Amino acid sequence: MTTSAPNRSRSKTPPGWRQRRTASGAWAYYFEPTPQERAAGAVTARLPDERGAALRQCRVLKREARAALAAQAQARGSLAWLIERYRASPAFAALAPSSASQYRRILARFAAQAGDRRADRTTPKQISDFLRTVAGDAMRSQMRAVLTALFAWAIAEGQVPGLDSNPAAASARARPQPPRHDFWTVADLRAFLAAADELGLSGLGDMALAGLALGQRPGDLAALTWADLDGGMARLVQQKTGVAVAIPLARALDRRMAARAPRTGPAFPAANGLAYRRTALNDDFRRVLALAARRHPAMARLQFRDLRRSCVVLLSEAGATLPQIISVTGHSFASATRILDVYHVATAPQAHAAVTLLDAILDLDNIPTGQKAQHDRREERNHIEEHRRPVWPPAGTTDPHLAAIP
Repeated sequence: MTTSAPNRSRSKTPPGWRQRRTASGAWAYYFEPTPQERAAGAVTARLPDERGAALRQCRVLKREARAALAAQAQARGSLAWLIERYRASPAFAALAPSSASQYRRILARFAAQAGDRRADRTTPKQISDFLRTVAGDAMRSQMRAVLTALFAWAIAEGQVPGLDSNPAAASARARPQPPRHDFWTVADLRAFLAAADELGLSGLGDMALAGLALGQRPGDLAALTWADLDGGMARLVQQKTGVAVAIPLARALDRRMAARAPRTGPAFPAANGLAYRRTALNDDFRRVLALAARRHPAMARLQFRDLRRSCVVLLSEAGATLPQIISVTGHSFASATRILDVYHVATAPQAHAAVTLLDAILDLDNIPTGQKAQHDRREERNHIEEHRRPVWPPAGTTDPHLAAIP
């Protein structure tokens, strides 16, 4: 038992550290668990008299207490246990990398708030209450979708006996977000390319041009290498859907990239020459967009993801058919009927083209108007009535009864 006063400046005391002066004037050291850790089985423990050894032992006991608490929270049948089972399942492994990352973040947040609850007693109201703690309708919708997938998997795989209905699917829906209708014009793209070159971020400018010319998602574009652009074609497998696409390079994109060297590594590198990561891509995009928006203020509303939609708009305006459009974007035919609902934006050129087609079908120039139209309609009715009137007696008839009918 030590008799010298503890020097608090030597090292930071860990959680659960307690010290008391004994009757003899010496210091005694203890580990004191929290009430939650006690419920998980941790107990108060006397530590060695030597302060350094006591500190080390206290840290060990704290780690064990926390592990016991985590194990209790993840007891079989709890939501934390269910989440861990789901994350280790083939269904989770089949998710695209970007989707899996989003699922992990959402499930971790859900486990932190409700992980100790029993999965078979989870109610739609509890899910709704959790979703109300989330800021933003869009994020609430994403979380609801992830939790719905979690419970759907649990029910399909029989992971939780007694769980017969999906509480997340039955929870209150977030207010649906109106679809974005913003799209890039050619003038917007030119301004963005000029700003990117001015900031020394030509790789990002090329990626924006590729987004408009290839209609692919930012993550897929960032993963492209020069080897993927061999032979004037862009070949890739979409990370989200697993769909393989091969798209001819637009002349504008091919010309711009032909002036860049070396032709190895990432096709659209960051300033450091490496492939873009999500955070760096978002940061550089905001910088370039802010510079471009000083000259074209309307651009401030645009996002990188709008380039994919803009590709569909420009292809549609150019007269591309729906099968041609999805051959570029990589959508399946099963979702082709939803493409225009999600990506299509009505534009004035499209409206003019549609009316031109209508003019050709209806031949509007030859449709009479005014009194002449009324006269023509009367003549047409009289002509129809004349042909409907029966002829008596029928030709070649000698029946006197028929011949007598006026």
